[in-house]
Amino acid sequence: MTPIRVLIAEDNELVRRGIVSLLRAAPNIELVGEAPDGAVAFKLFQQLKPDVLITDMKMPGVDGIALATAVLKENRKARILVLTQYEGDETIRKALRAGVLGYVTKETAGKTILAAIAHVAQGQHYVPVDVGARLAERTAMPELTLRERQVLELIALGLANKDIGVRLELSDRTVGVYVSSLLGKLEVKSRTEAVSAALRRGIIEPR
Repeated sequence: MTPIRVLIAEDNELVRRGIVSLLRAAPNIELVGEAPDGAVAFKLFQQLKPDVLITDMKMPGVDGIALATAVLKENRKARILVLTQYEGDETIRKALRAGVLGYVTKETAGKTILAAIAHVAQGQHYVPVDVGARLAERTAMPELTLRERQVLELIALGLANKDIGVRLELSDRTVGVYVSSLLGKLEVKSRTEAVSAALRRGIIEPR
């Protein structure tokens, strides 16, 4: 059987070493390259043309989403697997919308990671059952608009409606409308609950 040629992009050296060890021990995988960030990974992808690109989601400079977007623009048939510690459903949805075929967390057992690589190499999607169920549940929920996200990010910074209005050049009443709308969409009753839900789902990033 021809081995699956894999390129990995991971900025955490210790994590990268662990994944590299896993891949090198697998009989059906050939590790062709490793990169500490997305920019280097993109150049290596162009040079090495791997069967599967494994990328972390959060990396300095060019992150996993930007890398996947650039790679798929270069080669729309590229097969990409995200391996990350972030599992907020919005983060996963962003990756899948970008064209990523698979998503697993770094805490996943080695054999599951290898299975995900095998699926992605064949052009198949691979998303853990529990993650898939959560995504299906969230899909029925309305998405926040850009303005609602902006308001939510400022709420997370501790700003009151008046201060949010100043930042976004909106009236207090308009800000209040946005707050009420995003609370309803997130199915929460308070600003604090909204921030917690948004952080958990990956809608906003921790600061």
